[in-house]
Amino acid sequence: TIVGVARDAKYGSLSETTPAFSYFPIAQRWISNQVLLVRSTVPELAMSAAIREVVLGIDPRLPPPMVTTLREASSIVLLPQRIAAIVTAVLGGVGLLLATVGLYGIIAYSVGRRTREIGLRVALGAAQTDVLRLIVTEGLRLAGVGVAIGLLLAAAAGRLLVGLLFSVSPLDFTTFAAMSVLFLGVASLASYLPARRAARADPMAALRVD
Repeated sequence: TIVGVARDAKYGSLSETTPAFSYFPIAQRWISNQVLLVRSTVPELAMSAAIREVVLGIDPRLPPPMVTTLREASSIVLLPQRIAAIVTAVLGGVGLLLATVGLYGIIAYSVGRRTREIGLRVALGAAQTDVLRLIVTEGLRLAGVGVAIGLLLAAAAGRLLVGLLFSVSPLDFTTFAAMSVLFLGVASLASYLPARRAARADPMAALRVD
């Protein structure tokens, strides 16, 4: 007799197609390896001791139950996803570092080539804040183009990783926005350092640069 309908669930792996599944009372269908799921806010050690005490209280001849957390029980099943997440995070960090170094190199080279121009601007009355704003704006413009291209590539790559994503959209707005803000912040710092050095340069010495 059907007494209720349970929501869909995955039993073998997170990537499996949701199977048809039915539940029966133990009295109607008995199997030797029963699993009891307990939800509790009690600390793990105290809960484990309480479960063993209850089971042995029913029948002292029963073997002590093996108690483990759901996280431990599912750790092997989730291992591929965890490895993929770690590798992706490491590659993302390396990519961010390379992009930061590359942007800093480009801005520093551009500032070096424009030393006379910057010196002339300062000699004509430009303040240090004007020079900082000019160079940082150019750096952010480059970073903005990179972010736009990166978001398009990430959206395309996300569709290839759908099998490794669970309860998360491949076009997750929060993640995209957070990474964009992070990269723009790093780009601002990478642009500010050479801009500050250029703004503090002696305009007369800058004008004498070949």
